[in-house]
Amino acid sequence: MDRIFLTERQETKKEKNILFALKKEAPTFLMSAMGLFIGRLALFGFMNPVAIAFISLFMGRGYKLIAVAFFTAIGMLTRFNGIYILKYLSSIMLICAAEFFLGFFNIKLGEKIRAVPGAIGIALMGLLFSYIGKYNAYYIFMSFLEGILALALYFIILEGSSILEGKNKKLILGNESIISLAILLGAVLAGVSDIYILNISLKYLFSSLLILLTAYKGGGALGSASGVLIGFILTLTGYANYSLVGILSIGGMIAGLMKDAGKLGSVIGFLCGGIITGFYLDISIFDKSLLLSVFLASIIFYVMPKNIRLSTNAIINEGASSILYADKSRELSVERLKGFSQSFKRLGDTFNLLYEKNYTLSQKDISSLIDDVAAKCCENCKFKEDCWEINFYSTYQMAFALLEIREKEGYLSLSNIPPDLQKFCVKMDSFSSAIGSYFELYKNNISWQNKIAESRQLVSSQLTGLSNIIDKLSDEMEYEFKFVTEAEEAILNELMKNNIDAGSVLVMENRASKYEISIDLKPCNGKRSCTRQIIPIINRVTGRKMKKEVAQCYAKNGSCMLRLIEEQKYQFINAVASSAKEGSLSSGDSHTTLELKNGRQLLALSDGMGSGKRAKAESEASISLTEELLESGFDIETAIDMINSVLILKSDEDSFSTLDICLADGFDGSAQFVKIGAAPTFIIRGKTVMTVEASALPIGILKDIDVKISKRKLKDGDIIVMVTDGITEIKKGSLNKDWILNFLSDLKSSNPDFIAQSLIKEAIFLSDNKIKDDMTVIVSKVWVRP
Repeated sequence: MDRIFLTERQETKKEKNILFALKKEAPTFLMSAMGLFIGRLALFGFMNPVAIAFISLFMGRGYKLIAVAFFTAIGMLTRFNGIYILKYLSSIMLICAAEFFLGFFNIKLGEKIRAVPGAIGIALMGLLFSYIGKYNAYYIFMSFLEGILALALYFIILEGSSILEGKNKKLILGNESIISLAILLGAVLAGVSDIYILNISLKYLFSSLLILLTAYKGGGALGSASGVLIGFILTLTGYANYSLVGILSIGGMIAGLMKDAGKLGSVIGFLCGGIITGFYLDISIFDKSLLLSVFLASIIFYVMPKNIRLSTNAIINEGASSILYADKSRELSVERLKGFSQSFKRLGDTFNLLYEKNYTLSQKDISSLIDDVAAKCCENCKFKEDCWEINFYSTYQMAFALLEIREKEGYLSLSNIPPDLQKFCVKMDSFSSAIGSYFELYKNNISWQNKIAESRQLVSSQLTGLSNIIDKLSDEMEYEFKFVTEAEEAILNELMKNNIDAGSVLVMENRASKYEISIDLKPCNGKRSCTRQIIPIINRVTGRKMKKEVAQCYAKNGSCMLRLIEEQKYQFINAVASSAKEGSLSSGDSHTTLELKNGRQLLALSDGMGSGKRAKAESEASISLTEELLESGFDIETAIDMINSVLILKSDEDSFSTLDICLADGFDGSAQFVKIGAAPTFIIRGKTVMTVEASALPIGILKDIDVKISKRKLKDGDIIVMVTDGITEIKKGSLNKDWILNFLSDLKSSNPDFIAQSLIKEAIFLSDNKIKDDMTVIVSKVWVRP
């Protein structure tokens, strides 16, 4: 029985080894099959330098060279005859002989040298057989030309063969790799040009299918290029005329232009473009075989499984390889950040399970305390047996009653012990003293245990907060920007027409559907050509009004990076006035009026708890984080959640601040107001004063906060007034926001600075010239560009 099991295991292992070997040699089988068809290619009817270059790719690879050479030779035997087949067979034998010689002496050729034996061999054999056949100078010239072509084609198809063999591990290929692969596949197509199956031409079938795939994935430019390349190769091999080049090129271009309509759109574009072009160039080319082959290729392309269609992304560069690399990197980063977030969350949950406070002694603690007192006071007492064995329950109840007195009255002595309890023990003085001492000791132990529990709960909160921050960050990273390649090409072409040398153009559409443009230029050395020439050109091409992101230029290493953003329709004129609490050297309020990169205007106020340096530090932290997060592109809700988490993490002490935010969109005039424990905001529109209010606890108190966003549509001439509670609460009672409404309604000026200063002065006057709290006012006037 053991032998049977052993035999079965051996057979299973043998089968696995066979499958592994087959998988390992799959590229060799593929290359050998391609060699069979490449061997059938004939340029000008009698030349095949591609086959020699293809075999040379495998120099120094032992049996792989023999396999590819053997199948290539078989392909040649089906295509050539006479002196031509002898020439190529002799050349192949020379290459194999060189391989044997180099292997015998353990000589390794570099990748760039492997083409030399084949190129020299085919040239020498061509000259030899030209001499034997007494051919004229034309054939001698063609022999030299074939040797040169074999050398050049080796380097051309080298990258393509690496892709098919799986050596090229890049996710996205460059233009050179695509051309190399296209030429190699074109050579295979040329090898099947004279093969027909039931009146279906394989050359037309595979050519149409390849062009459709390329156009669908790469667009019109790549579809047209593949049509030209395949048509040209078929023409050189004598299996098509030059009309086919135009037909395939136009068909591929229109198929690529219609790719947004789906596969059906690409098929219709390819058929219509090819047929219309054929009517103008050469209608006689449309025979039954071509039409059947093209229609069959279209059907195969349309029903092709999704996974096969998508795999063509690995060989087609859609003009943004760096973008796709960045997308892949972002996906991996998001995945890792999500993993980190989950890990911190699980750690936080674990610590939270350990968090449990005790406020009184448990039954176990009381029993242990009484045992300790008995051990100390009763161990050597002659009445021990009588108390703790005969009258155990009475003694235990007496001790428990003493504990209740100690806890209730805060002390324990003979003066507050009832006489009926004193008679229970002959050493009541020392026994009650021990009860009090041990009670205090056990209470201190509970206090320390509670502190440890609080520390665990704090760690839990901090880990959970950190998890939330990482999770929010990963959500933001997951957002995909849209790169507008059509606009990039249009801008680049227009700049070239105007003799402006631009290295690269990148047009990105953000989540607000606004353009952000980066252009790599030669430095103008302060001539400001970007403002005078380039920006007007870009405005004309995009139909959008652009401006420089910052006034300075990003000049580095001999190049200048011009960064443009869309110019906002809504503009803001801001002013700030503030006054510190009486007796305080610095105000605990912090503020910002910042124009963000995405065309939004940020107005924010924060009032730290109390006043002075501590309050200033808290409010500055809130404002600084608000600026950085919103500037980085986070939405307002995410930013506030992250700020709240950070402030909770910052300290185990009470640490919080109010947060008052107005985030206005400079493109459409929409404004978002968020108030976390903040005073009302006022909007002056003509003679009307509107208020924006919300009730919420200050930030940094609760782990989860409910962010309520109030939305308003701003108009030309609106004035936004934001204040801290030092303004609204100058007096308790009747004076609150009402006085501000009346004051703003009576204003005659629309100057932001005048309004801010006047509001501070009026608040100080109404508080009897005593500044009881920090006061800060932000005023922003809105105006619309014509």
